[in-house]
Order: sequence, then structure tokens, then C-alpha cells
Amino acid sequence: MEQRSSPPPTLLQETLDGIEIPNDFRAKLSELLHRKRGGALGMGAPDADLSRFAETEMQRIESFVSTLPDVTIEPDTLNALAWKELGLD
Repeated sequence: MEQRSSPPPTLLQETLDGIEIPNDFRAKLSELLHRKRGGALGMGAPDADLSRFAETEMQRIESFVSTLPDVTIEPDTLNALAWKELGLD
């Protein structure tokens, strides 16, 4: 967002609406998205609670991802999917 002065190519609010997280983190993330949409594209002071939440979630995800089967996706298939999702196909 900072480098391109535009939102990332992800529907973050839709993603946030579709996941279960504690309400206090949901409120903080929603507020952050609101500020970014309002033009606050610079770097601000990190929110300690959100940073802890993100770190905890990354550790949790890393712990179960390592137990998943190693599915190989052909690079051409993966590239085609990425281009399609980005609307560049």
C-alpha cells in the first residue's frame, strides 16, 4: 500500500468478515482498514495487541502447515491462477 499508494489486490474486509477472530482484534483490524482507506498510507506506530496476535497466529499456522501433505502444483498452473486472480490474464 505504501509503495503503490493504493490498497493491496485483496479484499481485506471480505476476508475479515469471513473469518472467526476475537471481537477486539476484529475491531482493531477494521479501524486500521478504515484509516488506510481514508488515506493514511504512511507508516504509523504498530499496535502491540495486533502485533502479538499476528505473531501468535503465524506460529499457530506454521505448526500445522508442517503436518500437511506436500502438494506440488505445476508452476504454469500456479502462474495462471495468480494472473487470473489479479485480473491480468
